[in-house]
Amino acid sequence: MQRRFFSLTNWLPRAAALALLTALALTGQATLAQAPTPTSQAARAAQTPTAPRTPAPQRTPTPAAGQAAKPTAKDACGNAYQPVVAKAQWQYEIKNPPKDAPLKLGSRYTDTLSQVSGSTATMERVYAKPSDAEKETEQWECRNGAIVAAPAAGQKFPLEPGVFFNITSVKSEGVSVPANPKPGDTWSQTVRIMGTIQVGNQSLNAELQFKTACKAARMETVTVPAGRFDALRVDCTRETRGKASQGGTSQEFPPSTEETKSWLAVGIGLVKSTSPDTGEVNLLKYSLP
Repeated sequence: MQRRFFSLTNWLPRAAALALLTALALTGQATLAQAPTPTSQAARAAQTPTAPRTPAPQRTPTPAAGQAAKPTAKDACGNAYQPVVAKAQWQYEIKNPPKDAPLKLGSRYTDTLSQVSGSTATMERVYAKPSDAEKETEQWECRNGAIVAAPAAGQKFPLEPGVFFNITSVKSEGVSVPANPKPGDTWSQTVRIMGTIQVGNQSLNAELQFKTACKAARMETVTVPAGRFDALRVDCTRETRGKASQGGTSQEFPPSTEETKSWLAVGIGLVKSTSPDTGEVNLLKYSLP
C-alpha cells in the first residue's frame, strides 16, 4: 500500500514493459517470443535533490488508537483513517529512492482531493520539479466507509523518459482501506488495467493485473517532518502479472512480488510508507479544510 493508495509510479512493471519494448519497438527486429529478461535500470539512475532541512517535529495529537474519526458534514466517506474532504491536501518527501529507478521523481509530491461528489472522489498527485512524472490521478469510491482506489482511465504516464503507458480502462474488486481496520484485520484488492505502451510511433497493447493482500499489523508511534503520530502499520504484498500483444502475438510479463509497509494515522491518512520501488516516503505537512 505504498502511495495514497496506488501510485502509478509503483503500479506499472517498468522493467518487464521496457524489455518487451526493447524487443518489439526499439530494435524493430525481435519478436515477442524473443523478449529478453528484464535487467537493472541502473544506467538511468538520477540523483535526487536533497530536501531542505525542516524544523524538529512536534507531537501531533491524534484520536485514540482504533477509534473512528468523527464524521463531519464535509467528509464524504467516514473512513476511520483516511479523510475524504474536498480540497484536502498532503505533501510528502521521497527519501532515499532506489539508485536503479528508471524515473527521476524529484524529492517531493503533493496529493490533493480535487473533487468530492457523493460517494466518489478524485485524487491528483503533482510532483515537484525536476521530475520525469508530472501528474497522476486516482479515482476513489466509498463503500460503507471503506475506500476503493485505483488509477483513473484516460491518463498517460511515463515508464521512463520517452516511453508511456496509456490507460484505457480499469476494473477493481475488493477494497484499498477498510472502514475501520484494527490490528489483525486482513483485506485484499485486485485491479486490472488495460491500455497501450508507446515509444515514439511504436505501440503494443497491454493488460496488467495487480493482486494486493494487506494485514493491519499493530499500532506504532512514528515521527516524520509533519509531526509524531500514533499510526496503524499496514503490511501488504502485491503480485503483478500482465501480458502484451502486437500483431496477433502475445507475451506474458514475468510475474513479480513486492512487499510494502504503510503507516496510517486516525483522521489524517498516510503519514509514512516504505517500498523497494520508491524507498521511504514521509508526510511533510497536511491541510484538512
